[in-house]
Formats: sequence, structure tokens, C-alpha cells
Amino acid sequence: MARKSKPLLEVRPFGGLKQIGSNMVQFKTANTHIILDCGILFPDDDSFDINYLIPDYSDLEEPEALIISHGHEDHIGAIVHFVTKFPKVPIHAPPFAIELIRLKLKEEALGAKIISYGAKDKIEFKDFIIHPIAVNHSIPDTYGLFFKPTNPKEHWGLFYVSDFKVDFNSPYEPPFDFVRLSQLSRDCEQRFLLADSTNILSKKLKTTSEADLIPELGTIFESHKDRIFITTFASNIHRIQTIISLAEKTKKKVVLYGRSMKNYSEIAHRMGILNFNQKTLRDAESIEPHRKDIVVIASGCQGDFRSAMNRIVNGSDRFFSLRKNDLVIFSSKAIPGNEKSVNSLINGIYELGAQAITDSDALIHASGHPGKEDLKMLCDAYKPHVLIPIHGESSFLNRHADAVDGLCPGAESAVMYNFDTLTLFKDDWEIIIGNQKPPLMIQGKGVIPRSAISQRRKIAQAGAVFISLSSKKIVEVSSTGLPDFPDELQKKLDRLILDSKGSLSQMAEEIRVGARRLFQAEFGYRPVVFVHTLGK
Repeated sequence: MARKSKPLLEVRPFGGLKQIGSNMVQFKTANTHIILDCGILFPDDDSFDINYLIPDYSDLEEPEALIISHGHEDHIGAIVHFVTKFPKVPIHAPPFAIELIRLKLKEEALGAKIISYGAKDKIEFKDFIIHPIAVNHSIPDTYGLFFKPTNPKEHWGLFYVSDFKVDFNSPYEPPFDFVRLSQLSRDCEQRFLLADSTNILSKKLKTTSEADLIPELGTIFESHKDRIFITTFASNIHRIQTIISLAEKTKKKVVLYGRSMKNYSEIAHRMGILNFNQKTLRDAESIEPHRKDIVVIASGCQGDFRSAMNRIVNGSDRFFSLRKNDLVIFSSKAIPGNEKSVNSLINGIYELGAQAITDSDALIHASGHPGKEDLKMLCDAYKPHVLIPIHGESSFLNRHADAVDGLCPGAESAVMYNFDTLTLFKDDWEIIIGNQKPPLMIQGKGVIPRSAISQRRKIAQAGAVFISLSSKKIVEVSSTGLPDFPDELQKKLDRLILDSKGSLSQMAEEIRVGARRLFQAEFGYRPVVFVHTLGK
């Protein structure tokens, strides 16, 4: 097809495609350049205790603005890194996300210009206007963003909605604003939809309403007369509201337990989103931990090693320990990759004589992401010409694209990954394949190279030996992760240096290689060997 040389819009994700996390997308035209979201990716078990990963946006030129869709960590968790790199860039965010962002920046003594937006606002730039569209999700103040050109000769529209569900019955928030989306997009001759793929493989076609959880959770609260521990995502304020309301109804006291649980709840209460009688809440420090009429809402539903729920189960918590007749409710679902940690937690609960209820036992959790019927409702309202799946692993994105005929009849679909570029022209569009860049690994206050993780992996698998070498003498040999050395092995190490030749550095390399062979013969595997030379 013929097309103009200059694109109308370029959309380039830095994260969020091929994984669930590290969401960050660049939107660029001839005169406008903004970034949408700036999130983290949580590490897997093979990452050796790094804190998190962030998109590699090292080649990014300073944008005009950073737009935040909502306050989940996979959308705001890297904000400190962004503000450090671009301290003058204004941040547009919904109110609840703003409070979470301010808390992060305060902890690092950083400041930024932050501008609030809501459901009826618009964020204006030279080449396009962004219209926030209120949607349902598992955190308050979540928005999809509808992009529309300012040039009246252009007739495209693009709706980016990475996290949503459709909940017409929620007692806590209005439903997805399909009416506003339909009105704004009515005159668009090209409509692009970039939509959430998280639940595309789910057999549950329609995502459960938050309202549907109340009866079953209420029955559990009424019937269980001993202590209840319930864990859920700290950001799921509406779920926490349900739990507190049911506790008040059944005359139970509530302990909000865990740093994140307290932080999110305090912010939500201050903003008027979370409501309760002040007499309902108790501090862990002041409440009698063995009284039966308490509900402990604990962070750590993913089995996080340092979380409140993990401490309670493994017996290391200062205030609470599980006992027979306790009930632990998992009002959550394991994020892919966390299944082993969650199952370990559940096994520990039963080993202590307590009971656990998960979403496979009762209707106690509702996803914040769309099933196929939710996606179909979105397509019916918006009527996209092109569907681009986002927010999902590679298999999710491809399955979502394959389902286009059932979800959006007549629409085209295509799969793109991080660093690819969706390019819009007047009468055409294309996806340009980009050079993939792995996310950056963050530990402590900085980036840790991937080579260091590889070395950690080798040490974890086979241990390490440290040899201090001076002239023709081994001064000291120490090890970690290895059995004690037999005397004969020590003698062989001593003989290595007598046979080595050349400069001290050459001798060090000979000894390193020779020592690994000796350990292979002795133990059946080769540890990592470090030789430190003393002198010249």
C-alpha cells in the first residue's frame, strides 16, 4: 500500500510485552513525545535475591511527560529511576497513584511535578489529546487512555488499556465507561485497540464481580469462631473494604499487618476510599494475639520470603504464630512463577494444624483482568479496526491475537513485543521489529550486571574456593558451600604451586585451573575458584 513517509504516531513498548510487569510505552509523533507508565518486573526464583527488574530505557530522550494509568507496582515501581534520570519531566497520574508515587519519592528524597487527572479530564499535547477512560480493576483509580489527534485532518484513535475488567455490580466503583469511549471514538476512521491479555487462557469467560465474593466470605466469617488470617494484595483496597465490613458485621477486630498493607490502607483511608469504624482496627502491638475474635489482614499472598504471612507461618513473627483451629484465607491467586512459594506456604499452614481456604475451594477471589467476555464487550463498544494484544507473556499475546475473529469480528490483529514499533500512517499501519533489550536488574540502590548473576548461579550450584597466593607459597585456602577438605587434597593443592611456572599472574591462572581439576576428582564437581595474589 502507498503511504506517506512521515508517520502519524509511533508506539514503542519498553516493557510489558513478553512478560507481565515492567510496563512502559513510548508514544511519539513529529511534535509530541510522552511515556506511559514506568513499572517494575518481579524477579523469578533464579535471580538470586535481586530486588526487581526495570525496562532498559537507556537510549530514551527526555519526554514531555510521564502518564501513569494506575498505581500498581508494575506500572509505577520504577518511578524513582525515571525521576532520577529525568527530574524535570511532569508526571500525570490519578489521585490514588499520586499518593503512592509521593511515598516512593519521599523515601528517596526526590521531588517531581505531579499533576492529577480524573475521569472527565483530558491531557493535551501538541499532536494528540489523551482522554482518560475509567475502568474497573483491582486497585482504585484505574484508567485506560484514549489517544486522539489534534489535527482535524487526521481521523485515527488509539485506546490503550493494559489492566481492566468489566464489573457492572461493584459496590465500590462505577463500571467501565463504555459510553464515553464510544462517544470519543465515534468519528475515528482508524481505531486501534491495545488491550490486556492476562486472562486470555482462562476457562472463566467472564471475570467475577467484587460483589459476588461478599456472600461466601460472609458465610466463612459467620461460621468460623476462632482466629482468621486473610491475605490478599495490599493494593486491592476494595477487597480490604469487603473484609473489614464483614469483620464489623460479625463483631470481629481487624489487624492490618505488614508494611505494604498498612501503607496502602492508610492512604486509602485518608482519601476516603477505605471506610471503617476506628474502634474496629487494632495494632499488632496492642492486641492480645490469642483472642479468638480477630481478623488479621496480612500482606504476602504470593509467599514472599520477608512478608508478614510468611513470618506467621514459619514461626518467626514477633506477634502471631499459627495454632490449631486458625483459618488462613487466600483471597488472591498465585501470579505465574509464584506457585511454588504459595504452595509451600499452604503446606506449612496444614503442618501446623491450621486450615487454609484458596480460590479453588470457595468464591473468595476475583481477578482484576478481563476474561474473553469482558474483552468482547470492549470490542463491541469500541469497534476496533486493529487489535494489538499487550500486558502478557508471549503465549498470551499470540492466543489473544488468534482470538480476534471471536472478540472483534472484522478487525485485523498482530503481535508485537518489547522494542518493536507500531507505526500509524494516514491509511495504513505496520509493526517494525526492534532490537530486544533485556530488563535491567536492580539490587539495593543500583543496577547489577547479568554476568554477576551468572557467577552467583555457579557459586550456588558448586560452591567457591578462595586461594591467597604469595610468591611460591599458598598463604591461605578457604571455601564456601563445600565439604571439609581431606588432608590429601590439601597436600595436592600445596604441590600445585611448586609445579607452577612463570609470573605470579601466570602461576595464579595455572593454580586456578589445576585446583578445579583436583576438586572435580575429589568431589565430582568443579567449584568456582578465585586466586588472589599478594605482591608482584
